[in-house]
Amino acid sequence: MDAVVLDFDGTQTDDRVHLDAEGREFVSAHRGDGLGIAALRRAGLPVLILSTEQNAVVAARARKLRIPVLHGIDRKDRALKEWCEAEGIDPQRVLYAGNDVNDLPCFHLVGWPVAVSSAHDSVRAAARGHRHPGGAGRSARSPPGSSDPSSTPPYAPTPRARPRTHHHRTLRTRTMSTRLRTLGAKTAGPGQPVYVTGEIGINHNGELENALALIDVAAEAGCDAVKFRSAPRDLHPARPVGHRAGHPWGRMTYIDYRHRVEFGEEEYRAIDAHCKERGIDWFASPWDTEAVAFLEKFDVPAHKVASASLTDDELLRELRSTGRTVILSTGMSTPKQIRHAVEVLGSDNILLCHATSTYPAKAEELNLRVIQTLREEYPNVPIGYSGHETGLQTTLAAVALGAVFVERHITLDRAMWGSDQAASVEPQGLTRLVRDIRTIETALGDGVKKVYESELGPMKKLRRVQGAVAS
Repeated sequence: MDAVVLDFDGTQTDDRVHLDAEGREFVSAHRGDGLGIAALRRAGLPVLILSTEQNAVVAARARKLRIPVLHGIDRKDRALKEWCEAEGIDPQRVLYAGNDVNDLPCFHLVGWPVAVSSAHDSVRAAARGHRHPGGAGRSARSPPGSSDPSSTPPYAPTPRARPRTHHHRTLRTRTMSTRLRTLGAKTAGPGQPVYVTGEIGINHNGELENALALIDVAAEAGCDAVKFRSAPRDLHPARPVGHRAGHPWGRMTYIDYRHRVEFGEEEYRAIDAHCKERGIDWFASPWDTEAVAFLEKFDVPAHKVASASLTDDELLRELRSTGRTVILSTGMSTPKQIRHAVEVLGSDNILLCHATSTYPAKAEELNLRVIQTLREEYPNVPIGYSGHETGLQTTLAAVALGAVFVERHITLDRAMWGSDQAASVEPQGLTRLVRDIRTIETALGDGVKKVYESELGPMKKLRRVQGAVAS
């Protein structure tokens, strides 16, 4: 077996739903699931949760277990097939655990269909094995090869139980490449829609009204999230303590300036509420461990490491401890520094972003082919792009080159005061950017050459010789 795919409701839970007075759903899961996932991870097996349900419960459970999730999908079998293709895994070497009739198409696709004992009769009949009820914490922990306890499981928890052949080593290296990351209720990675983030940073200039307006802009454009910068107000890297500089609010020290433009908890509570109202996520770039603790008060989908913080091991270790996806920008960094940061963070829960830390960045310094370099260097990590250039063309080129995550600074007006405004995208440009990203990801297709039905008419009319091979 080369991978394990789990249904959620009825498999990771007991298939019951608890409702409070406001209609919010609660489900029961088992702590033992974590032990099973850890055993599979030690065996080198990728694990995926697949669910038709689109809700925060599924995403939160996947984040807790630190495994990717595809949810809110119409056809599980199609999503499973696309995931296997993206990961280079033969579906016949996949174990799929389910409980309901909508799992049957996946059962027909994989080599190891397994049902929980509480599954629908038709599902139990189609399964190769069924042992424990859903939500019992055993679906990922016990050998799922058969209902017979003496049967041989399709995987072993230690490498010694697996044949050490050259073929096996090659296969294992390939199948450990799980390049999907959970970002709140969404998933980023190959085969998924590009995750688009509008970076507000401090382009709000300390005005909550501006921040809320930028959230509206991002939501209306179709962005998945907005990002802020969360730095302690007394941070003053490489700035003389008493130095005063001109700002729209008069001459002030850098500390005074930070107090003027940085938000506190009250403002972030308002931001959090407004994002929920608009149906868009938000997260931030913390600049120290205290900022991480502050952001953990909110259910942010991820944390972002700014390029300037890539060398801060203490911060990286603190971010890793949260268990959330960490997005790491790589501007102003050498390959050796990037490798070290990845080693500190661990590669199983990060997303790397190519970036050039100039504001605005010149086209000749964007070096977009680094996206391909990073993808080859880190085969189990999804690669994105954080752009600081003017215009939209190069960001769209990054998507065409394989970026699965895109981040651009956004502003209400590029003429506003601030160091990031000139490298930012205005509302109309942001709408065009998201629209064109969606067009490009659709146009990229699956890479399989085929004759489309729409071509049959022109082919019949224009092709004089059919050819020796017609199919």
